[in-house]
Amino acid sequence: MLRRFFGNEYWRISRRPALGCFFITPLWIVYEILAYQINRGWAGEWRTGVDFAIKLLLTKINVYAGVAVIIPAFCLLWVFVSQKKTIIKFLKKPSRIAFMFIESLFYALIFGIVVSFVARLLLSVNGEVNTAKVAAIIVHTGSGVYEEIFFRFLLITLFVSVIDYLFNVNPYLTYGMAIAASSLLFAGSHYLEIFNEPIEISSFVFRFLAGVAFSILFILRGVGITAYTHSLYNILLMFRHS
Repeated sequence: MLRRFFGNEYWRISRRPALGCFFITPLWIVYEILAYQINRGWAGEWRTGVDFAIKLLLTKINVYAGVAVIIPAFCLLWVFVSQKKTIIKFLKKPSRIAFMFIESLFYALIFGIVVSFVARLLLSVNGEVNTAKVAAIIVHTGSGVYEEIFFRFLLITLFVSVIDYLFNVNPYLTYGMAIAASSLLFAGSHYLEIFNEPIEISSFVFRFLAGVAFSILFILRGVGITAYTHSLYNILLMFRHS
């Protein structure tokens, strides 16, 4: 239904990595500006998990934390220059960017319903589950950028390549194993010592299910729409549990 509404060309081109990078750049810039203001610098605890961990590591090894911004900025610039024809062609119809945002919002709403329902189904006791801590999965909208690039774009791509090279199994099994591995790492990363959060089965399962959902969306629709879906999903959770 969505494919028929948006059109085949939009559906095909919008999932390309170059368009995904272009789409998430404004979100990344806004996040970095706000995070810099709140933390009064490039490092600080008021950042999304992956970003916080990277900048904390750089600080501990006496490397300027701003490097964590400079490197992706150059990577994005390279993508824009090398793929400018694809980007310009896509932008000839500006409504396509609006469609990508609308599509992301639609998925965020669906994920909020489905993931919560499945988590409750698996973890419920007399139909109830403590979702207070689940609401705090990630409070920064920048998580959509950093976590999707790291756990989905980088890790799933790496896992698929490694599994295919080592085992050469059915593609569905390859992607299934890659999704499971990246989702386990995604869920487990929230309990690293630097985040000072105790492990709970309910929150771990919820995060694992969210990781699976985002992984499937990444494979089907690319990194751009998945990143926005993740960010919008977090915002909806914050409003829901505020």
